[in-house]
Order: sequence, then C-alpha cells, then structure tokens
Amino acid sequence: MTDHPPRLEPILPSHYDAVALDAMSTFPGARDFLVNAWQSGRRDIAGLHLMGALLHHPELCKAFLAFEKHVFSASSLPFRERELAILRISWLQRCEYEYAQHLPQGRKAGLSEIELQRIPSGSAADGWSAQDADLLRGVEELHRDARLADDTWSRLSRCFDTRQMMDFVLLVGCFGSLCAFANSVNVQLEEGIAPLDAVSKVRLGLWPVPPPESPPP
Repeated sequence: MTDHPPRLEPILPSHYDAVALDAMSTFPGARDFLVNAWQSGRRDIAGLHLMGALLHHPELCKAFLAFEKHVFSASSLPFRERELAILRISWLQRCEYEYAQHLPQGRKAGLSEIELQRIPSGSAADGWSAQDADLLRGVEELHRDARLADDTWSRLSRCFDTRQMMDFVLLVGCFGSLCAFANSVNVQLEEGIAPLDAVSKVRLGLWPVPPPESPPP
C-alpha cells in the first residue's frame, strides 16, 4: 500500500555495506542491477524500495532471494503465464506496489491492454482462453483456499508438466508473501513507476468509494 508513509525506510545502494551485499549474493543479477543503476545516477529503479525494506533483515533477505531468483530466472513457466499469475495474485492481495510494478512486465510478456483490463475481474471475465481462465482460477483458489481444486489441477495438468505445476503453485505463494510484506511495511513506488488510477484504487479497496453526487436543485 503506497498511500501511507513507509514503516521501514528502504536501505538504498548508497548505504549498502558488506552485510547488505552478502544478503543479496543469492540473487546477484538483482544486486548488480540495483547497484549499477544507482551508480549511473538513476533513481527510477524498479524493485529498489522493496529490496531496501528486505535488507532490514539480512538473513531473511538472503534466504528469500534464493527462492525469488528461481522464480525470476529458472521457473519453467512461460513468461506470459508467470506475469498473468503475478498480476492476479497482486490484485487479490490488494497490493498496488506489486501490481503497478508488473503491469509493464505483463506488457513485455505479451499481455494485451484488453487482457490487462480483465485481470481485476479474474477468471469470471469473458474473453479468456480456456487455459488462461484455468490459470486465473488456480490463483484465486490458492488465494482463497490455499489449495487447487481437483478439477483445476486436472485441467492445468493437461497444459503444464509436473515441474511447471510446482512452479505455478510456489510462484503464487512467493508473490503472495511479497504482497503481504509490501502492504504491511507500506513499500512506496519508485520514481517512474506509475501509480494506479483513482478508479483502480477504489476497485482495489485502497480508497473509499466516493459518495454519489447530489442531483442539481
């Protein structure tokens, strides 16, 4: 949630010490990206504030980044399906930070603007392919029940092999945890990451529904 001040001020690259660099050593690509971008003068660095919050607990950060590295770099799920699942769980978790971060990634992965507009409505929306609807339904079941229903498992298993099924379930768990953390410590969007519009914030439950306008006298 980004409409409140951060509960943990992010540790920025200018303050990375040996402990912080070691904490990020299990995901060296992310570490090097942040350090190099900062040293080049950039401040619009995606993920900067989330990493800076995680670094308040170096041991936890190091362990979690090993898991996250697999999700980002070694997952057997195709890029498009991965981003579709991330966006859906981010919406369900009411996490503006992760949702806003992954809208550009969803576009890069091949999700159309129409598909992105349908994600808040989830598997119930018209227009999804059968596989996309099953994947979104799976995210919704994992969020609601912490379990894939038998029918959903069976249908997804026709599209994904065993490793992909495991990657899918644990991808949702990984980003569900990141969303809960980002929401709980009020991680702020970085410069250059567009916040959600007012309508989306209301739909996401971040802003109250405005009262109806009074009819003119």
